[in-house]
Amino acid sequence: MADVHHGISFYDTFPGKIALTFDDGPDPNITPQILDILKENNIKATFFVTGKQADTYPEIIKRTVREGHTIGNHTYNHINMKKSDTDTILKELAMTEKAINNALGYEYEFKLVRPPWGDYNDSVEKLIFASGKELILWQIDSEDWRNIGKSWIIDTFNHESQKGGVAVFHDTCQETPEALMEIIREMKLKFLTVDELISEKYSRKNTASIYFNNKPAGNNCILINNLVLMSVNFFSKETGINFIHDYNKKEVIFAGSNYRYSITGKEAFMPAEYLVKDFSLKMIENDKNINFYYPSIFLNGIPLYKKSFIYKDYIYILAKDIEQGITLNGESNKEVKPVESSGLLYIPVYSILELKGNKSNIIDILLP
Repeated sequence: MADVHHGISFYDTFPGKIALTFDDGPDPNITPQILDILKENNIKATFFVTGKQADTYPEIIKRTVREGHTIGNHTYNHINMKKSDTDTILKELAMTEKAINNALGYEYEFKLVRPPWGDYNDSVEKLIFASGKELILWQIDSEDWRNIGKSWIIDTFNHESQKGGVAVFHDTCQETPEALMEIIREMKLKFLTVDELISEKYSRKNTASIYFNNKPAGNNCILINNLVLMSVNFFSKETGINFIHDYNKKEVIFAGSNYRYSITGKEAFMPAEYLVKDFSLKMIENDKNINFYYPSIFLNGIPLYKKSFIYKDYIYILAKDIEQGITLNGESNKEVKPVESSGLLYIPVYSILELKGNKSNIIDILLP
């Protein structure tokens, strides 16, 4: 498996835990106020600074690092990375690193990059990873950038913070310090750093006990915080189900439904709960292993390996392999439509609602 990248996406959740981040600074008036508040409450944060501001206010950069906070790269001129070419992006990141190093008087270890406005695409993400950095987005937008008052920031944060995760503020907005002070004082939250959330998200466990159809899944499955994820590519190859990918949204699309995935190295992994729920992938858990079970499907004794699949409680078979006009069996009266996968049409022929008692690894459909 490729090297693991420990970024944070818009879709991660960390219930009850908040990591404070501040963009666009340092600012000579606002950033020191925020540093005072954080120091008073013993909270560490991450500041995604622009190189231009760092060059202008090096003493604030020194104080930020001296007080135990992390510096992230927010480009030199606050550029739109999605609309910029590779050379421009690399130059902007390098100029910002140089500005920070000049301010500190030594080479700072940069690990985190946040695209301005959170605007990026797959090429930008790959470029950041290739440079040895991690892409850090957020789950909670305080919307302090709207500049419409302290109450708006507090109410927005209060609503968004229920899901937990990385919160983005701006240490260039006048109302932010006062709002931040009230948020910390009034809300009983557990504040962690971005690095601590990353560590929690990607705490890895031994996957040697995970099996798929009675054989070790190996690196095709990973465990993150007791959440089992399976390689999308592996699942597709094993079952014959082909997905459409939306690389910008980190989603796969099948039969009109969207399923989010995570990137580990260059591999896409989908939570097994999606597979269990919609693709009828059964999971057997005990003290020693997690055994994924996906039935082999036969039609009148003929194997349909990679020519059939189970989706949302119905067995689908390649249209060209069966006669038209098959009547659906099963208890459900809802309309079930054919499904297209990689240009091939599959027809629903059987409801697995009638197979509740079937614990075999084989389903043999008998049709006239």
